[in-house]
Amino acid sequence: MKNLTNGLVVSQMGKEIYTYVGINSNNVTRFNFSIKLHIDDIGALEFIKSRLNCGNVYASDKAATFYIGNIKEVSSILIPLFEKFPLNGAKYLDYLAFKESVSINLDDSLPKRKKLALIAQLAGGYVH
Repeated sequence: MKNLTNGLVVSQMGKEIYTYVGINSNNVTRFNFSIKLHIDDIGALEFIKSRLNCGNVYASDKAATFYIGNIKEVSSILIPLFEKFPLNGAKYLDYLAFKESVSINLDDSLPKRKKLALIAQLAGGYVH
């Protein structure tokens, strides 16, 4: 049942998934994953949060967002989930670049300068 539920969650959220890789002026890299839905669907995001046992849910007037900003949770929970239950279309391509950026960042054999260059290259030179 666990696998079926996780697959269902992935298929339901495909269009509302956002990944973000940012390098700030201090060369600190951030990796964020979010799902944004209408506020009426906040229960679905709370379900995802409880099912994955990570992340946070934030609400505004019209939208609710499930957010993961911890790279260890991204690499140990989120990436294995999407490897088992892949996204489709353009979101899959975004995910592949995001996954590779996370992998580069966690590679202790690479110097920081090389990591930053590779991550920026994956993003087509455009990182936030």
